[in-house]
Amino acid sequence: MNEKGGCGEVGEWLLSDYSIADAMFVPIAIRFSGYNIHLSDVEVDYVESVIKQPGIVYWVVVGKKEKEFIEKSESETYKFRESFA
Repeated sequence: MNEKGGCGEVGEWLLSDYSIADAMFVPIAIRFSGYNIHLSDVEVDYVESVIKQPGIVYWVVVGKKEKEFIEKSESETYKFRESFA
């Protein structure tokens, strides 16, 4: 096991090379970054590696520009969030 808990050599990604294991952590890495979760130095390096990939940067930028609201899909989520405001 490497210092990140993965099975590859020590390096930027969990299994040495970028893999589906890393792709599955993208939503978690974004949340860790956005919610300012306390992480170790190794974990911070990994999260930054994940969220700084060009495809992820593009996805986040495009997502922030999205203005479409699908009432059926999202209205319950907003009602739920507002109940905690």
